[in-house]
Amino acid sequence: MIDIIIQFQEEGDLDWKAIELTPEDYFDLNYLDQNEILEIDSIPVYNHAIDYLKNLQKCVNKVISTKITIQEADKQISITEYYWNNQQNSIVERIDYIRSEKVLELIITSVKVKNDPVVWEIIRFVRIDGILVPQLHSFITDNPDGSQSEEKII
Repeated sequence: MIDIIIQFQEEGDLDWKAIELTPEDYFDLNYLDQNEILEIDSIPVYNHAIDYLKNLQKCVNKVISTKITIQEADKQISITEYYWNNQQNSIVERIDYIRSEKVLELIITSVKVKNDPVVWEIIRFVRIDGILVPQLHSFITDNPDGSQSEEKII
């Protein structure tokens, strides 16, 4: 059984609010092969908790932080995201656990650096032997036709 909880905190509020999602609501069932069952690492419908809140008609313009906890038997994924600059910028921390032991820590920053055209700077870090090491650094441009182009630095 997979348990999924989304917590969120709004600006000026010290308390976190929480909602529970079913695996069928959280994961994208279109990516399952025939006879495949949902697992903790199945593909989610959205990449960010705030998008689930929007889908549930929650008011999100004051949300400053979200946390998704996905638990299945002895495995757990924790994804925390903090927003600033009217949710234009964010930092995401993902930690994967097996039997309460941390097996992966991933940190991603997303910063809007230009408005016309919109350009995002994305930096992804992993923690190796206690040190944050950049794994990806790129600039993603939103093109007029709706597509995106990427310039990779690393």
